[in-house]
Formats: sequence, C-alpha cells, structure tokens
Amino acid sequence: MNRLDLALATLLLAVVAPFVQSMTAQSAPRYALPSAIVESGAIELDDYEPIIGVDRVEIDGHLYSDKAPGQPFLSVPIIAVAEWLGADPADDFRIDANLGLWSLTLTFCTVPAAVLIVLMRRHASRATNNRSAAIAALCLSFGTMLLPFASSLYAHVFVATLTFGAYHLLSGPSPTSRHVIVAGSLSALASASEYPMLYVAGVLGLYVLIRFGSRRALLFGSPHIVATALVLAYHRAAYDSFSTGYSAKEDRWQLSYGLPSPGHVADILVGDKGFIFTPMVLIALGFLVHGMMRRSPGYAIPAAIVAGFFVLQAGWPNPWGGEGPGPRYLAPALPFLVVPTAVAVTRLRTRWVVLASTVGVVSMGVSCIRGPGCIEGLTGLDTAQTGQKLRTQMTAHATE
Repeated sequence: MNRLDLALATLLLAVVAPFVQSMTAQSAPRYALPSAIVESGAIELDDYEPIIGVDRVEIDGHLYSDKAPGQPFLSVPIIAVAEWLGADPADDFRIDANLGLWSLTLTFCTVPAAVLIVLMRRHASRATNNRSAAIAALCLSFGTMLLPFASSLYAHVFVATLTFGAYHLLSGPSPTSRHVIVAGSLSALASASEYPMLYVAGVLGLYVLIRFGSRRALLFGSPHIVATALVLAYHRAAYDSFSTGYSAKEDRWQLSYGLPSPGHVADILVGDKGFIFTPMVLIALGFLVHGMMRRSPGYAIPAAIVAGFFVLQAGWPNPWGGEGPGPRYLAPALPFLVVPTAVAVTRLRTRWVVLASTVGVVSMGVSCIRGPGCIEGLTGLDTAQTGQKLRTQMTAHATE
C-alpha cells in the first residue's frame, strides 16, 4: 500500500477496533456456532440457548443457527486462538466485554472495513483525482452504516468487502484469468456468508460473460458451484433438508417478502432511520442516477447492484431489516456508490460536502458508541433492548 492507503486503513482501525460491543440477536448465533464447534465439536447450539434469541432454528429438540454458514465456519480458528489466549468460553454467557466476540468482530468486520476503505479509494481514483477518491472513501466509511457495522458482528461489511473487491478486480483495465478466478472465489465466499449476495454474484457473472466470454464466465462461476455444494451439505446436516435456516423455521414471518412498498421507500430515504441521516448517500444516489441518464461508463454494474438491494429492502416486512442504524440490507451496496460520491465531491461546493459528511459521521458515530441496534437516526436513542433480554435469559438460566 502507498502512504495514503496505509493512513486510511490505520485511521479506521484506530477508531473502530477499540469498541467491544455487547451481544446482540445478530451476533449471538454467529458467535455461538464456531464456539460450539471448538468447544464440543458439534453444530447444535443447545448448550448456548441462553444467549440465542430469535435468530435460530429448532428441529427435533435441537437448536441451530439460522445464518448462512460461511462466516461462522471461517471463525472457528479465530475462536480457538482467542480461547487459547484466555477469552472466556461461550458457555460462560458473557454479554458485555466479551473478548471472544470482539476477536470475531475485529477479524470479520473491522479489518475488512479497513481493507474496504482502501479498495474504495483505489477504485474511485480510476474515475477521478486521488483527493476526491480519498474523501469519498472517508465519507462512505465513516458517514454511513458501514461505520457501526464495522464495530459489531454482522456480516454486512465482510460481504461488502468481498463483493466490492471482486468487482474492483473485474473492472480493471486488463484483468487476467487469475483475476477472474480470485473474483469468483471472493464472490462465492460472500454468497456463502449472506444469501442475498447471490444476486451480486449473478450481476457480476453476467458482466464477466458479456465482457470476457463464456470461458471466463465459467472460471468465475466454478467457485460458486463448490461453495453452493458446501452450503447445501451444511443445510442437510443442520436442518435435514436443503432449505435455508429461514425456510426451516416454524415461525416464517421473516419470509413474508412482498412488492416494494412506497411507504418503505420513503422510510429508507427520509424516515427516522433513513438515509436523511447519512446525506452523502442521498447525494451519491442522485449522482448515480445522473450518471446513468448520461450513460457514463462504469455506472451500470453499481446501479444494478444498488437497485437490486433497494428493491430487496423496500419489500421487506419493515424498512430496516430488524435492528440497526438504518436500512441495513442496503449496507453491502454502499461501496458501489464510491464513484458517484467522488464525482459529487469534485462538483459540489466544499461546505455542502463538509455538512453532509458531518451529519453522517455524527449520526453513525452515535450508533457506533451506543451499539448498532440503539439509534433512531438523530431523533432519539432507544434502550438497548437486546442486551436486556439476553441478561434476563441468563438470570433465569442461572436460577434453574
């Protein structure tokens, strides 16, 4: 890395790495599954029931995670090393100051976020100057949902880094077959860690087919075949079927997906957790639409990815995807706005860029400090409900 890239990555690590977030409904199964494999050699989470909330599957009296298995299985050696170094085992049910949980967050959220800020800066520098590219990368990393999700064990930043890295490789001036294979591997790992990333894989695969032909499209798709086989094997072992964890649930309210709602669209943009509190995203969306109308090169793939995730979020039962500082299913699409953001930095007056980025940094900074599930935009702060529920479960378990 050059000095600018090193400075950007170091800044992000210095700001985010010290946060040790409490356990949440999202992080609990991502932490419990690798812990169960390390501590008992099993994928059943029966012994960790006190910390598992609604994100679980119950089959034949056994408890399983409902998450995609890619990220949790990669976490196994990290948990093993963390516990060897002295982190409490997961069956101690530590909700706060859990260094095992923090070690996974650092590895799969914070470090990928540091890689992502470098990737965004380098990618945007292809279309604009280095100064605007660096500012755009800073705005998206510190002034959007990417900041709080870099500090808590969700998969959004991890898969965003993988898929954007794949796109960065494929969209270079002269990618080789090796680049295509690496990009396919990154995309496959993202799809195995968050199922909606299969949509991104499809978009990138079509891009490879159109730009490079069927041979390289096959190279790109081969890792996805392997990843799919491994994921299906896990589904069979855990759920006794090839369905996902969400499909295997008895309570399938999570699957009540419908047509995009106009009300949800408004909430996503200007609601009490909408992009109005990360205004650089609204500006970038405007420049993305403007670039598409002018048929600017390099805008089609980002537009397709952003539009796909926007439709996904607008059709969900709620516009936020559960807990989080905003429409979190859109988080993996945010890096694809880096070029429109850099163009906006170049064309807008400095004071408007400073104002928009400051609002985003403040609102997302509060979410990072309080925990990603606690913020309601800038209109007020919720109580940390998840932590309280987990503490209640732990107390009842100890009493028993």
